Amino acid sequence: AKHDAFAERYFVSFIPFLDFNATVLRQAATLTERPATELLEDVPEDSRRNANPGHPRTWEIYFKALDRWLPEFHGDILYIGMDETYQYGSGSRWNVSPESRALDMSAGELLAYTINRIDKKAKEYGKRLFMHDTAFFRDHRLSYPGDPDPSWLKAVPLLPKDVMFNVWHWSRERVLEPLGRKHGFDLVYLC
Repeated sequence: AKHDAFAERYFVSFIPFLDFNATVLRQAATLTERPATELLEDVPEDSRRNANPGHPRTWEIYFKALDRWLPEFHGDILYIGMDETYQYGSGSRWNVSPESRALDMSAGELLAYTINRIDKKAKEYGKRLFMHDTAFFRDHRLSYPGDPDPSWLKAVPLLPKDVMFNVWHWSRERVLEPLGRKHGFDLVYLC
């Protein structure tokens, strides 16, 4: 952030990377999304743990980080990561905590709710979201047992149309066509 003014003179924008899950869990690992019956020490300690989007403290921590860092960057993008958040064996859990279940949403609805809350806050600072495509490159179904509609793809039409996706998966059928052509999102290709 201290180099942003210098970069701006040369028409360069730094993009703040405030990963939703890492930002929250670095401060409060107890906010890891998990069912009440699963002890925190039993959840694999990998970078794929998800923050509990149903817990108010999650939002307090994350929004405090956005309030701290977003004014430091003149550019109009916030990178929120959210890479490989579907990997159960690596610690990912979704829509299983008592707080998340109290929101009474399917997995895709909860994912859209999460991204939309971040987007609303980012827009207060004139930023648009940039995130990994991995949540949507196939039909992930990580949710509570019995979710009648656990598809994460159900989140896609509920997202703000100005979200940009970091295309990590070069699948025309699973990423380029649905996210780009069908839904009209901007796709950024990294080589």
